Amino acid sequence: ETVMDAAQSREKSPLPSNYWVSPSKALIEMNIRQSEGIGKDMTKDIDDSDKLIKTKEELVDSIQKKMDKLKEEKKELTKELEETETLGKEVQKAVERKCKKQHEKDKFKTYIGDMEKIILLLLKVSGLLARAENALQSLPEDSNERLKKMAADKRDRAKQQHEDAKVLKEDIEKRSGQIEVFLQEALSEEEFADYKYYVKMKSKLTIEKQELEDKISLGEEQISALKLSIPEKH
Repeated sequence: ETVMDAAQSREKSPLPSNYWVSPSKALIEMNIRQSEGIGKDMTKDIDDSDKLIKTKEELVDSIQKKMDKLKEEKKELTKELEETETLGKEVQKAVERKCKKQHEKDKFKTYIGDMEKIILLLLKVSGLLARAENALQSLPEDSNERLKKMAADKRDRAKQQHEDAKVLKEDIEKRSGQIEVFLQEALSEEEFADYKYYVKMKSKLTIEKQELEDKISLGEEQISALKLSIPEKH
């Protein structure tokens, strides 16, 4: 689906606007919804306009400070990812040198490539499911049955995609065990420990990086929306 197709779909669709929030941001918003219980805007009950403006300005400052902290965390995470990839290259060199069978080398390469793809796929479909759940929950109680069915069908399709991705995850976990068998035989104890550490950290850091980027993006959108709602000072 192209950007133009997505835009046209959005214009035609009767679904709530938050259905079109990016998948990863939808997941964050669902977590916020669950943790807060009632998604009330903290400024909605303030009647005095000056006080409201001041509250919004304080919110902008607060979110900006959080954004600055998140960006620093991203820098550190990026550095850690680079170090992990350097270790991964050394592991791959050891596999090339010490694994005698070509099909074992090929299995290793395929596994490393698929591992990251499946992690990112799971993150994506988890977000799609959250987005569909958000859209369904946001429908007014008096919505017509056709609209409710559309939202429920999208949620159900997202659930199925999530289940399919979980099957892929289970498959790659089985492959991980098979690969460990021949790597443990071919590599030294230290090289095998490096491999285990590399795989563990690559998975962990890939997820953390995506979550950080989503939080930064969502925070920037919140700041932009708040600034637009604050009248310019003359």
